[in-house]
Amino acid sequence: MWPRFAGWSLSRQQGPDSPRTPDDFYCLALGHWSGQAQFQGKDPVKAAGYARTAAEQNHPAAQGLYGYFLSKGIGLKADPAAAITWWRKGAAQANADSLNALAAAYESGEGVAADKQEALRLYRQAAERGSKDAAQRLAALGAPKASSAGQAEFDEGARLYKVGQAEAAAKQFLRAAELGHARAQLQIGYQYNYGEGVAVNAGEAAKWYTRAAGQGDATAQSNLGNMYEHGTGCARTGSRPRAGTRRARPRTTRSASSASAAPISSGSGCPRTASSPSGGSRRPRSAGTPRPASRPT
Repeated sequence: MWPRFAGWSLSRQQGPDSPRTPDDFYCLALGHWSGQAQFQGKDPVKAAGYARTAAEQNHPAAQGLYGYFLSKGIGLKADPAAAITWWRKGAAQANADSLNALAAAYESGEGVAADKQEALRLYRQAAERGSKDAAQRLAALGAPKASSAGQAEFDEGARLYKVGQAEAAAKQFLRAAELGHARAQLQIGYQYNYGEGVAVNAGEAAKWYTRAAGQGDATAQSNLGNMYEHGTGCARTGSRPRAGTRRARPRTTRSASSASAAPISSGSGCPRTASSPSGGSRRPRSAGTPRPASRPT
């Protein structure tokens, strides 16, 4: 169940030399847990330590991950009750993985008194925020998930976007994104990234990609990884990219009007950027572009 991170976050991850931000510590937790990239072998003790540091700095995905480590005794002594505490903190920030894990705990009675109705309520919230595991569990329990908050705004934004009204569409996508709609967060991040209906703003793009990625949206994770690798949105350590190279463009998926525009995978990405991008990469994906087209339709 927990967690399935996008491929870039494990295979391309570059841990910061001097971690400072919650994202830095979260990325290091993933790296030491996975044992991939420059991390030579798994180190669950370090992973748990970095996850706790990020969680204590209010990083929602790290709170969920640290809760998982506590629930399974990964890198530290198992403590189901403490896991519940951290999942509650992540759930309070609408982290899909934390909501799903908390729901499972209420269903099984592990670390908390069993409560089927509370489990269903939390599964619905997790499903609304993009958790496929929660949606599948709801279906197995015969309880269809509730309609997604912000869906009406997203649909209207998709309609406007398709007829070329990017500015009006951006307003609808932003409203849906603020309601927690993951594909809208992906889409408005894309539009900020490339100035479609809004002024170009790499910081806003990274912010919305991060929120969508935190809900398990694999497309946002990939786009965030693209920004991380090519240096847009925030500062990173390590070597500087080559000067004079072309800016990377995000990848895209199917039409924004589709209810399944972006594939979903649990976990979130690790934003980290440099002062200028390097060339040779693809445009990031939005919620509004069919593969392998380079611009939304």
